[in-house]
Amino acid sequence: KHYQNNPQPKNEASRDHYQNNPNPQKIKSKERYHKDPGLQKQNSLKRYYENRDAILRVTKDKFLKYKLSDNEMDIKIGTK
Repeated sequence: KHYQNNPQPKNEASRDHYQNNPNPQKIKSKERYHKDPGLQKQNSLKRYYENRDAILRVTKDKFLKYKLSDNEMDIKIGTK
């Protein structure tokens, strides 16, 4: 019933809808990035350094958790 009222295929309908209502948020963020691309890098570095200890601790824990010992059983399991 709904299809008969609107026989336009879905992808055409969504394309038309997008052209009528382009995503302003995406355009704004692109403009902001092109205005000052360094800012994004600075912010991500700042975030990394603020959380570095936690990040390294989690990474180290994960590494140690999966690190294989010289135990023969571990080697067998690890090579499966």
